[in-house]
Amino acid sequence: MHNRSTASGKAVQFRGYILSASAGLRERKPVRRISMERCSLYKTKHAREPRIALQPGRITRGEWLRFMSKVVIDNDSHWVWQRYLNADGYGFIDWRGQRYTAHTFAYIALKGPVSRGFEPDHLCRVRACVNPDHLEVVSQRINNLRSMSPSAINARKIVCKQGHPFNEGNTYIRKTGGRTCITCLRERTRLYRHQDTTG
Repeated sequence: MHNRSTASGKAVQFRGYILSASAGLRERKPVRRISMERCSLYKTKHAREPRIALQPGRITRGEWLRFMSKVVIDNDSHWVWQRYLNADGYGFIDWRGQRYTAHTFAYIALKGPVSRGFEPDHLCRVRACVNPDHLEVVSQRINNLRSMSPSAINARKIVCKQGHPFNEGNTYIRKTGGRTCITCLRERTRLYRHQDTTG
């Protein structure tokens, strides 16, 4: 009464045994179960170590020597990064599982920490340079204004396209941060109203 059909050749489990037409009767192998306690101990043992913030004094001598082995110093005192450069020309380095720009790494190592919201700016305008003496820590806004992007170029202009000065009395700051010449705005408004009345 305990027999089970195995004509199809499929194995059938029955009372701790496995029945199959090809293999006959064999004892079922016990299933290894890991307790929740052992599982939690494993996770604790193999947990990822907390990330260490890059700060002066935490970079070892060996790490610094490996960093400098990737640098070439030219005749203009530029420390030119010889490894990976991104599309914008900045070098990058991986330090203890974290990625930093190479010039930021060098600045923190030799000069000191960089506060949140600030970043080292290249005074030499050579983006691959990692010489800390060629860097100045400024706010992100100042760094962007010093760049050669179209928005930065426009922000440095002191007159509008028509030659009107961008001073306090003649400049309207839009919600997006852009500037509008008040004299030009009034002139456009006057022309629009004139066309509306004559059209």
